[in-house]
Amino acid sequence: MMGRILPKLYVKLALVLILAVIGVIAIRPERITETGPDGKPSSHWVTRIPLGLDLKGGSELLYKIRTAEMSAADRKDIVARTIEVIRRRVDPDGRMELDIRPRSEDRFFIQLPGMGPEESARIETLIRKAGQLRFCLVDERAEDQEAARLGDRVANVTPFLPARNPVTHQIDRDAQNKIRRWHKATFRDVKEMSADVRNGEWFLVENKAYVTGEYLSEVSASTDPQTGMPDVAFSFRGKGRQDFERLTDQYQRTEQHPGRLLAIILEEDIYSAPEIS
Repeated sequence: MMGRILPKLYVKLALVLILAVIGVIAIRPERITETGPDGKPSSHWVTRIPLGLDLKGGSELLYKIRTAEMSAADRKDIVARTIEVIRRRVDPDGRMELDIRPRSEDRFFIQLPGMGPEESARIETLIRKAGQLRFCLVDERAEDQEAARLGDRVANVTPFLPARNPVTHQIDRDAQNKIRRWHKATFRDVKEMSADVRNGEWFLVENKAYVTGEYLSEVSASTDPQTGMPDVAFSFRGKGRQDFERLTDQYQRTEQHPGRLLAIILEEDIYSAPEIS
């Protein structure tokens, strides 16, 4: 079944879902056309191009993201987020000499200096695997948040604090001053939380995943021509479809109470926590 998300929740999912399945449906090797010695053009797919990178040699991986139906702003954003996700996936400690940069509004390249075919193939596998996507409820109980602020461990939840720019160490915010993502933290981190983190800008998230990306079978993103907002269509397989419908039915907003916040977690980062409305 193909589902379209209720306004706030489903709009928030658009770019996150594309990032989650980056190695499955949203990214592919680039096809290039070259002119041979005989003057005739020939086309072929390129995923690894031997290079003379400095004096070390190495490889370059060139990729294109499928963004044909997205707005220019969304294309730029998805490329930037894709580079960010891949960098953390491939080089989490920042020890590798990787150069990952956009080449155009829907393409990016990765240079791997000094890496032979086997290591380059391993990197490609990491890039193309689907991200670990989880849907978890946010723990909004005041007593749990107060305990966490004191550094006490709260059972069955994990804290997430705003991610920071690695250069400026400031909270990573977009042009509208909204936090881009939240990173998995410890209860000690919460106790020692900086003063620039305001109330409501950090989360305690239940460890239980109500739905995971393993049941995600199809995703496509575009821009709504009426509103200009991101629009996403997606479907879950079997049990995942039933679990997601049960989750949204049980915790959506009613006249008696607000909807629960649903954390959309990709690997170890929350990219959004919209209300189920």
